[in-house]
Amino acid sequence: MAGDSVEGQQRRRGRSIDRRRCRARQGQDFAGEAMDASADAAGDRNRAEQMQRLVGWVIDGLKDATESHQHALETVRQTMAIVDQTQLAPLLASGR
Repeated sequence: MAGDSVEGQQRRRGRSIDRRRCRARQGQDFAGEAMDASADAAGDRNRAEQMQRLVGWVIDGLKDATESHQHALETVRQTMAIVDQTQLAPLLASGR
């Protein structure tokens, strides 16, 4: 301002510079926080994908186990049928 002293002008310039520095620091803080949030989101996506793979493997394992148990059950049923036939055959042959 025209009537201001040199000291007044320097104080105003100093405050202006301090405000710009503060805004620059705030911008850096914001950028850092944004980068941290982005890294956190990427980590979360990776963990979610890893969990999906693990769940897929568990489901596949359960399907395989179920199929194996079904085959084992069928084998037991066939064996029981054979045992029944072998035990009944002599009884039927003797006429009892």
